[in-house]
Amino acid sequence: MNRGFQIVEPEGLSKILGTPEDFPITVALLHWLIEQLKLELGAMLDSLELEVIWVEYLGAYPALGIRYLEEREDAAPLIESTIDRLLRERPVASFVDHLARYPSDWVAFSARLTARSSDHPG
Repeated sequence: MNRGFQIVEPEGLSKILGTPEDFPITVALLHWLIEQLKLELGAMLDSLELEVIWVEYLGAYPALGIRYLEEREDAAPLIESTIDRLLRERPVASFVDHLARYPSDWVAFSARLTARSSDHPG
C-alpha cells in the first residue's frame, strides 16, 4: 500500500494556497480545518490521517494531505466539499479561537515544513 499522501486542494482555498506571503496563515488555517473536519466528520475519518504537508507541483505550497491507513474509498471528494462548506458556514471567531488555543509561530512552522520537504525530496 502506498504510504504517501493524497493532496486535497479545495476550491475555497485556491486563492491563498500558492501565495508565499500567505503561507503562515495558510498553514494555521489548514490546522484549524483538520480540527474542524474531525469534529464534523468524526468516524468517517477512521483509517485516515490528515496532515499539513508541503507540496511541490507547479510551484511549492502548503496543502492538506490524506494518508490512507487501510484500503477504502476515495475520501478526497468528501473532505474537499466539507472544507468548502466549513469555509462558508463557520464564523471567523472559530478560527480566532483556534489561534488562541494553539498559539504558535506559524512563520517558523511554515519554514520547518519547507525545510523538511527539502530534506526529503520526492
